[in-house]
Amino acid sequence: MKFALCDDETLYLDQLFSCIKEYEALRLREKITISCFSHGEDLLDDIQKNGEYDVYFLDIIMPEINGISLAKQLRENGYDGAVIYLTSSPEYAIESYRVRAYDYLLKPMQKEAIYSTLDSLLPSLKGKREKFTIVKTKEYSVKLLLNQIMYARLSNRIIYYYLNNGNVIQSQYIRGSFTDAVPDLVSDTDFRLCGISMAVNLYHITKMEDNTLYFSDKYSVAVGTKAFRSLKPEWVDYCINKEI
Repeated sequence: MKFALCDDETLYLDQLFSCIKEYEALRLREKITISCFSHGEDLLDDIQKNGEYDVYFLDIIMPEINGISLAKQLRENGYDGAVIYLTSSPEYAIESYRVRAYDYLLKPMQKEAIYSTLDSLLPSLKGKREKFTIVKTKEYSVKLLLNQIMYARLSNRIIYYYLNNGNVIQSQYIRGSFTDAVPDLVSDTDFRLCGISMAVNLYHITKMEDNTLYFSDKYSVAVGTKAFRSLKPEWVDYCINKEI
């Protein structure tokens, strides 16, 4: 697993690093690779070069780019790792949910609180990373992690899988129904059918407005009024009650 820690105060970075390594030694078999950053821009640059992280511990009040804006950029770029805020400013709690933050912990850092958060997060994170579907295209078969898929849509007997990295995978021509062709999506708790030819990943939806589903500032798709009205309460419930 890869963790990113971002805080402009070295003291808190050092404390958090030590706490996570202690947790790893006491409770995990899997190794945690930790990278530390003092500025949000450095974290974003690192992701561009070395790939995304599974977990982001972010301070909120930082110079140049704060933790809320940093997480917003992560989501807009398709990065869906768990965001955990460690901050001395409780007034940002509501804003943290808009970027699908997993938890919001107040400084000074409490080891027990961090342990508790990791205890609840890591099992679900591991399961999420392991779930996948196999898509047959015209040329090859490809393995897609379910958490990569924002939505899948049937058009002219071909299923288009829209991924959070901006790629689109096209299936081979299908003869049966859409639901029969995507059983892994239909059975997964993060996905919902939207009409008879589309499945959406609730985790990746950031806004629903005017019969349109927004997956970030870059990606959106219009749906029918009936499908929109049916999906919206499920998405709201998911946002409130889903752990990750």
